[in-house]
Amino acid sequence: MHPIDWGQVAVDGAALTDESRPLEDWEQHIDEVDAAAAVVPPELLGMIEQFGAGLADLADSEPLAALRAVAALERLTARTARVAARNLQADCLEDEAVAAGLGLPAQQARSRVLRYRLGR
Repeated sequence: MHPIDWGQVAVDGAALTDESRPLEDWEQHIDEVDAAAAVVPPELLGMIEQFGAGLADLADSEPLAALRAVAALERLTARTARVAARNLQADCLEDEAVAAGLGLPAQQARSRVLRYRLGR
C-alpha cells in the first residue's frame, strides 16, 4: 500500500508526486500474472500480428473484402474457442488454475470460458 500525502500533493502539485513505487509494484504484478499465464507459441503470435497488419491494410484499400475476412475470422475463432473451452471443461481444472492460465481474475475467467463454451 502506498499512502498519498495529499498535503504534499497540494504543495508540490500532482505532476511532482512520486509515483515510482506504486508503478514498480504494478509492473511487478503484471510480470507475475504474465509468468503464470499460459504461453502462446511465439510463432503463432507472430502470425497473428502479421495477419492483423494485413487485415488493417485490407480495411484501408478494400473495406468490403476486409469485412468478409473478419467474418471468416470470427467463425474460425468461435469454433476454436468452443472446442478449447469444452476441452478445458473435460480437463476438470480448478478455477484458480484457469484464471491464472488466462491471466484473469477467477470470475472473469469463468465468464469467458462459459461464453466460449456456449458459443456466445
